[in-house]
Amino acid sequence: MIAQVLKLIFTTLALGVLQVSFIPGLGWPFDAINLIIIFLSFLSVFGRFERTIMYTFALGLVLDLFGTWFFPAQTIALLITVFIVHKVFVTFFTNKSLYSIVLITGISTLLYHSLVNSSAFL
Repeated sequence: MIAQVLKLIFTTLALGVLQVSFIPGLGWPFDAINLIIIFLSFLSVFGRFERTIMYTFALGLVLDLFGTWFFPAQTIALLITVFIVHKVFVTFFTNKSLYSIVLITGISTLLYHSLVNSSAFL
């Protein structure tokens, strides 16, 4: 149990630091990469849904601390994204092929960015 909590904390902090500090400094095509969405998409496909929700809350808190939107905007957007991606994967994609994982990651990226950008108007 303690090892799982430490793994959650370390992974959350590592992904948060990479997303907030390292990725924006890379340059034009690479600064749009969202490691947190990619990680949560892969975790929702290959991991348990309960663990994905735990990581979503932890990563959403880290993003909300460094974000410019109102406080729970990114956590809510991540939760909605993970829930919809999980339902789409369970309902429509039955195998774990490369094509379905790439499509799920693309869907989650578009959904997350549309939710976060629409929350800017609130």
